[in-house]
Amino acid sequence: MPKAAGAVIYPLSLVFIGVMAYGFYRRFLRYGIRPQAALAELVADAKETGMARLRNVVSLGLLHKKITRRPFAGAFHWFIYGGMLLLTLGTMTVALQQDLLSHIGVTVLKNGTYFFFEFALDTAALFFVAGCLMALGRRLLAKPDYLENTRDAVPVLLLLLFLGVSGLLLEGMRLAAHPVAWGGYSYVGSIFAAFVPATAVPSAYPVLWWVHLFAALTMLAIVPFTKLFHIVAIPVHLFLETIGVPKAKLSMPFNLMEMAEDDDAEPQMGIATVKDLDWKRCLELDACINCGRCERVCPAHAAGRELSPRLLVQGLKKTLQAPPVSLGMKRAEASDLVLDEDSVEEGEGADVFTDGVITENAAWSCLNCGACMEECPASIHHVEYTLDLRRHLFSKGEIMDKQAALLSAVERNGNPYAMPSYERMEWLLDDGIPDIEDNPDADYIFWVGCAGAYGQRNQEVTRAIIRVLQAAGVNFAILAEEKCCGEVVKRLGEEGRFQLLAMENVQYLEPYADKTFITACPHCYNTLLHEYKDFGLELKVIHHTELLAQLVREGKLPLAAKDAKLAHIAYHDPCNLGRMNGIYDAPRTVIEKLPGASLVEPEKCRDTSFCCGAGGGNAWFNVPEKEKVSSLRLREIKESAHPDVLAVACPYCLAMFDDAVKTEGMEKELAVKDIAELIADCLSADKTEESDGEMLTASS
Repeated sequence: MPKAAGAVIYPLSLVFIGVMAYGFYRRFLRYGIRPQAALAELVADAKETGMARLRNVVSLGLLHKKITRRPFAGAFHWFIYGGMLLLTLGTMTVALQQDLLSHIGVTVLKNGTYFFFEFALDTAALFFVAGCLMALGRRLLAKPDYLENTRDAVPVLLLLLFLGVSGLLLEGMRLAAHPVAWGGYSYVGSIFAAFVPATAVPSAYPVLWWVHLFAALTMLAIVPFTKLFHIVAIPVHLFLETIGVPKAKLSMPFNLMEMAEDDDAEPQMGIATVKDLDWKRCLELDACINCGRCERVCPAHAAGRELSPRLLVQGLKKTLQAPPVSLGMKRAEASDLVLDEDSVEEGEGADVFTDGVITENAAWSCLNCGACMEECPASIHHVEYTLDLRRHLFSKGEIMDKQAALLSAVERNGNPYAMPSYERMEWLLDDGIPDIEDNPDADYIFWVGCAGAYGQRNQEVTRAIIRVLQAAGVNFAILAEEKCCGEVVKRLGEEGRFQLLAMENVQYLEPYADKTFITACPHCYNTLLHEYKDFGLELKVIHHTELLAQLVREGKLPLAAKDAKLAHIAYHDPCNLGRMNGIYDAPRTVIEKLPGASLVEPEKCRDTSFCCGAGGGNAWFNVPEKEKVSSLRLREIKESAHPDVLAVACPYCLAMFDDAVKTEGMEKELAVKDIAELIADCLSADKTEESDGEMLTASS
């Protein structure tokens, strides 16, 4: 350390820390809350569920659970993050030793401890510099389409790189001027020392030391003004995340039952601008690092739709940073939507649509598949923002004709197909399937769902499930008065109409809350299991693949090979079953038990599965796109897994892939079947005759 530096360094540091503190203060003011009030809420949350929140911060924030899903990016981020952490701790240890402990006769850094200290810091610096170079190489050379080079991205990395290199060079100068026997422990500094003339050290060392100090303090001061803000924003956001809410659960912006008791209550219908967000969601937007991972995995974006989850969040984030702005959108040559920052002008602030932050087509393009949220290192809830934007469009009456017709059909007929309500269960009752009123002792209630009741292709799946249940001797019944669960209504953003429908269903289902509900539809599964809890009804719901796996394990389904084409089966994980509810193994267990079949995994499977294109209500309307999402997924499965059969576990996936097989001309080379159909096709002759006999007896 140069002479007189000790008297200057701490006052100087306080100045730069003051700039940083001011930056944080100004940033929090944009959220519509004073830092003191935000801190009070944070403390209150910590008292209630502090340990669970800390585990969230450690897992996702400190251990980088999601960042490491991408090996290269995960590696260099760990190098930078881990290197900087160790170097900072090392610098603080040296300061503590020199400015405090040495004055009271205590020496921590000595002998073996000092040698290890030097070795560890040199290693940390080496990895830190390597990480910076890797990150710069990705931005300046590789240039992946999903990664946007913002104005501060490269300068910040260059500043970090300078800190790492200049720190090693300072160590090299010190060793060149004052060689020591243990210099080998500072192995990187020793390499630098070999190229530093000892005569140049007295004049060059002080200059570089001060430049290094100012660079370090500058990095500290600019944290709230640059991409470095994520160092603080992401851990705080992770700590503030609601604890105990299932991943599949959607928000409930108001409760009609509570509003009925409060005449002054005014529901908030979605968001028009960021002013409609609470401070925690503003912080969530601000935590976005613009890494592009969400965009990389977004099926809507891959299909050439107008949606980019990255730009949705970045657009909302930019409106936090200034008065209402009009953010021009342009499409780059790489078919990648970007924000045209050069065309930013002050907007009217009416809503995010009129100000060009997002288009209506982009809001409707979202498939609610959750791939963006699964991938996001900052744990941002992109789907909730698109849902709130849809709610706002509904409040203004700005919806498509097909969406209006869909809602009208659900309200009038109790199903989105606009089919007569009496036909829903009539064909099953005619086949002798008992209603719960006729079989009150049933162990299970089979929730057929709209697709399973009305979709011609999915009726075959419903029959297959019934054959399997009967063959296994399962005591079940159906609900003669079943109607739409309302999932598509909620996903479209018509919250009020969903709640009315849900309350009707809750009243009907309450007497059967002690039963276990089986459903073949992951969308119904989500709604019955998660959304109806908001109305006081807790149901035990299982997906049909879970029950099938149980029956197979228990040996209640003797299977025989009947179809040689079952050789190679690829399984498509439905978003609402897999990524949203973590049900991955049960469907695979069933497939692996099929005689003569082998499970082949596509490249995108389990939590990285690619949506079929039906989610978020998109099965019922069209938005502009370059390719069908279902076709993209089908080609990926075919090219990566080469299956003979594509197994599905969702009626919407079945419908989308049946269509895609025809579109892609694969009818002769790839069969699409629900897992229940595969099991039913393999039932032994005795079981088949037995179940058919039960059906005939019941129907007579």
